[in-house]
Amino acid sequence: MSLKFEVQRKAIHMVGLLAPFSLIYFGKDLTLIFLAIILIIFFVVEPYRTKRIDIRIMEGIEPFVNEVLRAKISESLRKIEEKMLEITREEERFFIGAHIYFAAAALVTLILFPEKVVIGALTVTLISDAFAALVGKGFGRHRFKNGKSVEGSLAYFLSGFLILIFIFPWYVSVIASFAGALAEFYEFPPDDNFSAPVIISAVIYLFVYV
Repeated sequence: MSLKFEVQRKAIHMVGLLAPFSLIYFGKDLTLIFLAIILIIFFVVEPYRTKRIDIRIMEGIEPFVNEVLRAKISESLRKIEEKMLEITREEERFFIGAHIYFAAAALVTLILFPEKVVIGALTVTLISDAFAALVGKGFGRHRFKNGKSVEGSLAYFLSGFLILIFIFPWYVSVIASFAGALAEFYEFPPDDNFSAPVIISAVIYLFVYV
């Protein structure tokens, strides 16, 4: 995926910041309800995302529109489908997308950990992952066997530290950011968008609350 499409992809991922913002402004209970509803919607829509959704929609509306309107709708849907494919990674075109893993992780961490921990973990997961991808794509010169770069991993660690240092002690910020960078680097199963926030939350909780 080119840098241009990676930027577009990460920009869409920033919508996930609604989760920590919701926690800050609306509290845990409403955010849990919000995340549960979002996750249900994702599960319902996901089968259509992984198939030719434009064909399915056209089959549904065909009896109700004339030929001219049908052609315009079909063309618009085709362009949307092409744009989605441009910013979708190969493994996500036929399997579960990153948005579901992240939403599930947000729900799980909010159930298991204090709000402050979840706010930090989710924010780092989204922003630091974006920094890692963009720096790695644009400036990565020293590559590992899995395609990740030293520059991208450092971007993840440093940005994560700068986020967490405003919430937790410096040593916790260092350890949690490093743990998140490892989760992103090794892409721990089932997906780093799930494992990263869970691991970051667990590390912070261990050093701050235990």
